[in-house]
Amino acid sequence: MREGRCNVQTARDGSGCGRAGSCCGVSIVICAVLAAGIARRELKAEDTTPLYRQNQAAELRAPLDAVNLVTFPEPKGLRLGQFVFSPFVSVDSTYTDNPTRAEKSRVDDVLMEYAGGFATMFRPAECAKLSLNYDFGWHEYELGSATSYASHQASFNAALTRVGVEGLSLNFSEQYVQTGNSSALENQIVQFSRYQSNRAAMRSIYAYNRFKISGEYAYALQEYYERVNAPSNFRTHTGNLEFAWEWLPKRFEIFESFQLQRTLFDHVDGNDFDAYTITAGVRGVYSKFSYSFATGYAFAVPLTGPGVKGDASLNASLSYTPHRRLTFELTASRGFTPDVRTGAALATDLSAAMRVALTSRGKFSLNYTRNQSDRMSGDQQISVAYSTRFDYKITRNASAVFGFTRYERTSTQMGGAFVGNEVRLGCKLAW
Repeated sequence: MREGRCNVQTARDGSGCGRAGSCCGVSIVICAVLAAGIARRELKAEDTTPLYRQNQAAELRAPLDAVNLVTFPEPKGLRLGQFVFSPFVSVDSTYTDNPTRAEKSRVDDVLMEYAGGFATMFRPAECAKLSLNYDFGWHEYELGSATSYASHQASFNAALTRVGVEGLSLNFSEQYVQTGNSSALENQIVQFSRYQSNRAAMRSIYAYNRFKISGEYAYALQEYYERVNAPSNFRTHTGNLEFAWEWLPKRFEIFESFQLQRTLFDHVDGNDFDAYTITAGVRGVYSKFSYSFATGYAFAVPLTGPGVKGDASLNASLSYTPHRRLTFELTASRGFTPDVRTGAALATDLSAAMRVALTSRGKFSLNYTRNQSDRMSGDQQISVAYSTRFDYKITRNASAVFGFTRYERTSTQMGGAFVGNEVRLGCKLAW
């Protein structure tokens, strides 16, 4: 080796190799290879990316990505210390070819909707958060095909964490609605009839390592203002207990829940019933996919007389975001619920949506909804909606919306079926 090194140095100096000339060439090649290896290790990681991988990344880049998708600024609200007040006003104009949801003798009309309200949030301490929201709306049929009406919506929520001990949290909530009409997809409420509903709930959660237990009690009521619909007034008491274990933190959680709901009608005791629901399932978040799936069995037990009904129960939600601009969502539920005049009904609800963020200002969505009601009386009612919607942020405080919806309802009851189409254009100012 000494001789080889001398010969290399001799070659670099331009002198002859002497009798070691036969190994001079080999030594030069070995040194060149070692030098190339050292130089290769000194290069930065980005300089060593194969050219074909760079081309592949360029090919996978969607044309839509050429637009910088930065979240458009949202209204900040009026802040006073830890208190935030966010008011809003909105105007919507909806053309409908069946405003009265009639099976025959359909007419056209334009529904003008004016709304105003506010949202508040207050954090008096790190472990406490309070919120109060209120909306008022006026809904007017311009051609007089239906009676115009006012609506009120209010909600309150209080969340407390680390109550007494680490891992214990409490949540208090209440939602109130008063309106003169219901959604065309609603199967358990009398249409074009003024009613009010209220739900108050208290929920406690205790988490220790991977184990979590939670319990909730809720009281709800629904009352109609017209005496003819008074037999459908009811109250419910609901208790729920859930046990959960995180098999893989955040990614895979196993849970089981037990729920008992007692429904008491104000004027018809024969419709009172208890609903028992037992479900078990899994939930979690993995990469771009979030899921929650629970299935079990539910019973509806009349409080007076025979007629126990039982069927499969389901609660599921799936969300997949393969791209920051694209989201798919799917929700499904099945269980017993109070119904109009007939006591219990087995409600099966399904909704699917695709949401696309076209730009930082514009968002487009496609939606499908199907609600099925199988009543204890034997009647069945199915309401379906296909809708598309485009939302556009004009400024931080101003936004516009354009949408189209088609409703279809089938019913075994006479006069319960209808078809309708709506085109909506609206704008909103929020601070």
